[in-house]
Amino acid sequence: MAEISVLIIEDDDSYALEVEMIILELGYQVQAVVNNSEEALALVKKQRPDLILIDIFIDGEKDGIQVAEAIQPLDIPIIFITAHNQPTLYQRSRDLSPFAFIIKPFDKYTLQSMVESAIQLLGSNSPQQRVQNHFYIKHNNQLDKVYIDRIHWIEVEGNYCILHTVQRRYAVKMSLRKLKEKLPDADFLQIHRGQIVQLAKIKNLDLQASTVILEGATLPLGPKYKNDLLNRLNLL
Repeated sequence: MAEISVLIIEDDDSYALEVEMIILELGYQVQAVVNNSEEALALVKKQRPDLILIDIFIDGEKDGIQVAEAIQPLDIPIIFITAHNQPTLYQRSRDLSPFAFIIKPFDKYTLQSMVESAIQLLGSNSPQQRVQNHFYIKHNNQLDKVYIDRIHWIEVEGNYCILHTVQRRYAVKMSLRKLKEKLPDADFLQIHRGQIVQLAKIKNLDLQASTVILEGATLPLGPKYKNDLLNRLNLL
């Protein structure tokens, strides 16, 4: 499972350490902690992080807002942190559509809430979505990056959809219809009223028993879905 990486750009050592500890406590990876614009820009270009926390006044030729402006085309969620509650700073940062603007001093739970919300945004259908080949799913009080191509099948259990991967099951409180809309149509197909499979994960199809066989699972094939499945398979 790929870790979520966070870049911290902060020139105040005490705040940098506080932010780093919070990120690590949440279970995410701190890509680096830097205090100047030059090093920050070099790191972003070399190892693109999932999320950036940046102070507005940092060392170097550029301030935090100028750094954010330089990397805006990469569409990485940014949280600004500053001790200066000035309307002009807020206006400059707002033009870049940051995820959040936090004023120092802040408490742990304010930052935690902003970080978790920003990471959830990465897996949503928001216009700010950076990538579309994975979801972020809450698991054991942290958000796991789950690649869509590693999902074998999905089934309904009550009010939840259960996503099955090789590593584990993920429970998502969402209807199957809504979840289906978030999946690539070319890769996934509904085979039963309460089940969706990834076509590439099908090992066998038992036409007599009307079952679809995957690695570690045998699923029923509903009569109304049979023709759709056969039409999607590469038959000889």
